Amino acid sequence: MLPLKSLENSLATTTNVSIIRERVKSIVQPPLKQNGPVECPNIDNFSYPELAVADFPNAIITRSGAVIVEDRFVVEETVEGPLESNNFAMIEGDYWFDDKDVEEINDKVINFSKFGIFNYSIFLTEIMPCAYLLSLNQEFSQRNFYIHFPPFMSGHATELRWRAFEACGFKRHKSISTTKSGVRAKSVGISKANDRYKNHRANQMTSGVAALLRGTFADSERNSPERIYIRRRGNVARRIEEFSSLEALLKLYGITPVSLEDASIEQQINLFSKANIVVGEHGAGLVNTMFMRPGSSMIEMFPQPLIGRWAFRLTAHTFNLNYLFNSFPVSDGWKWDKDPVRPDEEALERLLTFICS
Repeated sequence: MLPLKSLENSLATTTNVSIIRERVKSIVQPPLKQNGPVECPNIDNFSYPELAVADFPNAIITRSGAVIVEDRFVVEETVEGPLESNNFAMIEGDYWFDDKDVEEINDKVINFSKFGIFNYSIFLTEIMPCAYLLSLNQEFSQRNFYIHFPPFMSGHATELRWRAFEACGFKRHKSISTTKSGVRAKSVGISKANDRYKNHRANQMTSGVAALLRGTFADSERNSPERIYIRRRGNVARRIEEFSSLEALLKLYGITPVSLEDASIEQQINLFSKANIVVGEHGAGLVNTMFMRPGSSMIEMFPQPLIGRWAFRLTAHTFNLNYLFNSFPVSDGWKWDKDPVRPDEEALERLLTFICS
């Protein structure tokens, strides 16, 4: 087994290929092979600051989706945290990989397994733009693709993602996976179109994804409420305590509570493409605001410890939506991924009065 070194940060934080090469060289720690230092991977076909597509010959995709190129560098990683067993949960670390337990695939493939595929917001705004970019490439779009869904994902969650992939032209019968440590392919294609915080063109790709999915799944004849509130049902994180009080306030402004947990991709896109006001707690459901019409409004309800997570504010900016947020305190020891919340209804009412007037 050979140690591996990650290039993820180097490839994601610069716009100049020559700088990338220097960063690659700077983190090589020879000797990693019997015959001397590891050479730089072939990254000539990365195109910065444009959106990036690359093809690596004789590369390995680990079972959970990390891509290892011939000279033992990890150029693309995935992490699923403690819920998924893999050794690729750190950035810029030393890695070990048992390449004896690899399934050989005599084919050129592309890789869709990326960090966060289990989060619907990350999937639509960071993974789907990469798939969309590859779908525009005549050679890559014809390839089989590797995909791994973590075992803790529900059947409904995986189905949402399959439908989106299929809208891009990637049919499930062309997918491959493995129960071994990984697969070795003749070449592995990857794309970089997901740095929406730094790259305006990545936001353009997200706009392309929204237009594609809206055009595929939206039904202009279906009736949906124009003002909706995304309700988090059951014993989930950031659910509302004493919902009846909030429900009465929403009713005053003609806002209909909806739940997305069991909604199909068609139902979700139709709901949001018809809505002109959306209210909801910080959570993945708000990513559907990318399907709203320009000039519509959204209110994000923020527990104060989560202030600064502006992903949906950026979505609003990309899609020309009016963005407001309602922040409120939480009790000591509050856990963001477990505990309920109680929003500031007086402040929320002021925001509702403003956007509904």
